Amino acid sequence: MGRLLNFIFKKKRDEFQALTEERYGNFKFPENVVRIKDIGYDKKYPERKLDVYRPDDTSKKYPVIVNVHGGGLVMGNKEFNTYFCAHLAKLGFIVFSVEYRLIPNTKIYGQWDDVSRAMDFVAEIAPAFDGDMSNVYMVGDSAGALLIVYALALQKNRRFANTANIKPCTKLNVNAVALISGMFYTTRLDEIGLFMANSIWGKGFRKRGIRRFTDPGYSGVAKHLPPCYLISSEDDHLLHYTRNFMDSLCEADVQHEFCLFPSGEHLGHAFPVFDPDLPESQTAMKHIAEFFHQYRKGDVRA
Repeated sequence: MGRLLNFIFKKKRDEFQALTEERYGNFKFPENVVRIKDIGYDKKYPERKLDVYRPDDTSKKYPVIVNVHGGGLVMGNKEFNTYFCAHLAKLGFIVFSVEYRLIPNTKIYGQWDDVSRAMDFVAEIAPAFDGDMSNVYMVGDSAGALLIVYALALQKNRRFANTANIKPCTKLNVNAVALISGMFYTTRLDEIGLFMANSIWGKGFRKRGIRRFTDPGYSGVAKHLPPCYLISSEDDHLLHYTRNFMDSLCEADVQHEFCLFPSGEHLGHAFPVFDPDLPESQTAMKHIAEFFHQYRKGDVRA
């Protein structure tokens, strides 16, 4: 089963890479946005890289967004989120788009470490890009949303970090997050959990201390989150995950809002990332910016 899954994962990654390359002919990069590619965020692992998107006006500081791409934890890349991140930058943010290792080359613990190290690195370099470090946010789609949830919970819950044997991010304070079509659950008896749980968490994880944390709705995870903006659509095949996770946020008394888009052509899973030019995608991004502004500090305006 392991070899078969690895073969399937590789095939999915190859298909995703082809789709990423195809996207470059379908979208136009917005004007007045600058992109800086492939900055290494960990000297020990040169393959760990991120991209930066920023308005080309350098006369003022901008709030910061750390973006984590999706792809089911087994595929995806920062390039796929190019146009989405560029549109966020056009709204007046400096966006750091993070790439991380994929399963089966690592487990989810390695992905947590990648995101945590990227967050620390952003804290160090964002001021050089005119980033306002009092106004920092995170945006993730699908699996990226899940990784953000865990990276932030690791910051606040020492017991969780010790159980996972992860050094959490220590340098970046995040005001609020936006979670788009989150792939929040990985161990349920459904298509994801039945076929991927061991690849994600490692064999025998249900007998180890990490088991309770495999549910991001567990209080040891959810209650440590900053304000959350949730986005999904009626045609999102993981809509029920967002609804379930929202219930957990309610139980944990975490401030949140939920934006549900109706059924419609192209309004499927993570549609703002897949097609950022759609009017609905533009609306979703403006809603994210407005939500983040509710939690801004000082006089920064995006």
